[in-house]
Amino acid sequence: MTNPGEPWPVLRQELSITKGPVTGHGAPTYTIHDPVGHRFFRLGWLEMEILSRWSMSDPEAIAKDITDKTTLHPTAEDVQKVVMFVKNNGLNIPQGRAGTGWLKNMAARQKVSPLMFLVKNYLFLRVPLFKPDRFLNQTLPLVRPLFSRKALFIISLLAVLGLVMVLRNASFFRRDLETLFSIQGAIMVLLAMGISKAAHELGHAYAAKLLGLRVPSIGIALMCFYPLLWTDTTEAWKCRRRGDRLLIGLSGVGAELALAALASLAWLWLPPGLMRDMALTLAGVTWISTLAINANPFMRYDAYYILSDLFEMPMLQTRAFAVGKWYLRKKVIGVDKEPPEPMSSKAVAMCVIYSWCTWIYRFFLFLGIAFLVYHMFFKALGIVLFLVEIIWFLGWPIVKEIREWYRLRTEAHLTPWGALLLFVVISCFIPWRSSVVAPAILDSEKTYTFHSPAGALLESQLPAVGDKVRPGEIILQLAAPDIDFQLKSRALARRALEIQTANAGLATELWRDYGAQREELAGVIAEEAALNASRDRMVFIAPFYGEVREVALDVTPGQWVAAKEPLVYLIGGKAVVEVMVPEEDLLRLSPGDQGVFLPNSVQSGGPYKIKVISISPGTVAEINKPALASVKGGPLPSRQGPQGQLWPEKAVYLARCEVEGMASPPAALTGMANLHGRRQSLAGRALSYVGVAAVRESGF
Repeated sequence: MTNPGEPWPVLRQELSITKGPVTGHGAPTYTIHDPVGHRFFRLGWLEMEILSRWSMSDPEAIAKDITDKTTLHPTAEDVQKVVMFVKNNGLNIPQGRAGTGWLKNMAARQKVSPLMFLVKNYLFLRVPLFKPDRFLNQTLPLVRPLFSRKALFIISLLAVLGLVMVLRNASFFRRDLETLFSIQGAIMVLLAMGISKAAHELGHAYAAKLLGLRVPSIGIALMCFYPLLWTDTTEAWKCRRRGDRLLIGLSGVGAELALAALASLAWLWLPPGLMRDMALTLAGVTWISTLAINANPFMRYDAYYILSDLFEMPMLQTRAFAVGKWYLRKKVIGVDKEPPEPMSSKAVAMCVIYSWCTWIYRFFLFLGIAFLVYHMFFKALGIVLFLVEIIWFLGWPIVKEIREWYRLRTEAHLTPWGALLLFVVISCFIPWRSSVVAPAILDSEKTYTFHSPAGALLESQLPAVGDKVRPGEIILQLAAPDIDFQLKSRALARRALEIQTANAGLATELWRDYGAQREELAGVIAEEAALNASRDRMVFIAPFYGEVREVALDVTPGQWVAAKEPLVYLIGGKAVVEVMVPEEDLLRLSPGDQGVFLPNSVQSGGPYKIKVISISPGTVAEINKPALASVKGGPLPSRQGPQGQLWPEKAVYLARCEVEGMASPPAALTGMANLHGRRQSLAGRALSYVGVAAVRESGF
């Protein structure tokens, strides 16, 4: 507000005011251009009437003159709000010491430390490079035909055709994209992103030049530290028609769609090779970036500005966020204040839906960015950037809103929605959850699979399924003629060397070779021992009391079997359930806890009652039950090593459980175990996740 002794602000002479688009209600709008800061401000009918009487220098007189000569009925407070708008945005000439002090205070408030500048802009930073007006004016005649109705129809037709062809060949398109996961593919993707964004930004720039606007600068925008072309088209605020602003906004998307369509068709027609791979990369990157970024209204890109123009609501996010917070406070804590600005119920609903959807989207977006920057850099810097994303972009807005609720506590009262929210928050801290659900397998306590150690001949008949065996009993026997032949040759060689060494003292010539012959004899004896050990492995002996569960099919005596071919699967002992307990649930379990095991197959029966017998002290390094691994169709997320090893994707511990009322399982069954452990709240579980991750990632 202007104080009684404070001079009336004088507007700067270089400001220019032009007519803007007419609102949906028929009211005129106006645009102020500040050429020094290259800023634009949209004014309504009332604000323009006040500025047109600025020379009257009296809020009361200005309000009375507007009331007498128009259908508007402003008050002196409305005029004072415009005065504050002029002063807060530096649109006036500073006068005297008071004006200078005001400017100093504004500069101090707007000054940002280098650290805060990096925090706010390290993921998206714009760097102007050159002024493109001359280049755009010279090349505009070449591009102007692309903005004709015929060209727009052809581009739209190509885009639809390209998208339809990609969808019809989606499996081939996806398969070819998967081949780009390499260093060469990564380079091609980065180049494709650069080409796509260059076409996008030039589309905006040429559309602005087509409407007679100035394009002040073109530069580089660092998005997640990747450089992309950026064009300044803020003079679109000068457009008097809403359709002109929409043309500028849609031109970038149109350029990308045309590029994606042409690249898609080229991918279909080109023969296999580098050019086809480049077309595929360009098509994939352009389609994804257009749909995920430019067509996303929750990010401040093309779709956002197009939506803002369609709803005739400049600064959509700022105004929608203010309405969304106001509505949230009204419904949750019962603070029934006036809305931030007068608008229809339809506009209020639109702002509330848009703001809440944007908050949800931003929550997951910043969470994803936090993990992205953590993995992009070395661990120490990654942790710092991760905390910046979580604290500054996620935590701090929530803290500020809670502080505002605390400030309004005297005006607040509990509403039904507030009671529901309070119940949800309290329930998050109640330790009601006692179950621990984890992948598991029901199998015998002892299992053993007999594999052929090498290519061999089956000598004995395989045992029948269901046969009982005792420890030390021979299950089957293989023969390896190659090993027998090598044993005979080694025996002859050994006998010859023994004779030679025994008679070495009879002649000088024999004694001279005695040392070498002894070494050769030792080598032959070692080879003979190794061959005997290999032959002994051809005889399969039962290691425990058990039962034959599975045998190889169509294998008869006298038939050759391949190396590592499974022949007999033996089980023994009682039935047990092996549960792969997640690391965050480990402390909630102890021996004696009970639960149930639910097989994946309905025909397998269940549920089976189980009780924890023991828990491994260390994590499971390798999965010894292939049926559990997800790469083999099991329920435990896993990956396969270069030598066929099966490794769990995250840290798990082995909990062994006994099955009540079952001596031995009918077959190995995979499923899920539900164990009753110590109770835990949702908040406690979240903290355990954070604690486990912090401990795991704490090593530098």
